[in-house]
Amino acid sequence: MHLQGWHIAVIAIAVVMLVFAAAFVALVIFLVQRGAAKRALAERYGGAFPGPGPGTTDGDQAASGTGGSVPPARPGTLAERLRELDELHAAGAITAKEHQRARNKLLGGR
Repeated sequence: MHLQGWHIAVIAIAVVMLVFAAAFVALVIFLVQRGAAKRALAERYGGAFPGPGPGTTDGDQAASGTGGSVPPARPGTLAERLRELDELHAAGAITAKEHQRARNKLLGGR
């Protein structure tokens, strides 16, 4: 079978569209999982988890010195809470900046 030039172009466009669709679906799944993990963490701590607020970026908070909400103290040892933060970071539920900020708060630093 001999494919003409326009056949190859149509197949190439279809393949590119499928790749973009798969990437989009993967991104949506990642964001939904991350949001669910953050909501669960917020419910567990009884408030917002440290991170950028609506309409702000990490850079805005660094400049203002705010750093997001601080989770209230909860039962459990410091080691358990630090381990939980490490697990959330390893699972991709929180970013490296959020992880470091929360660790600093737990350890009494800024």
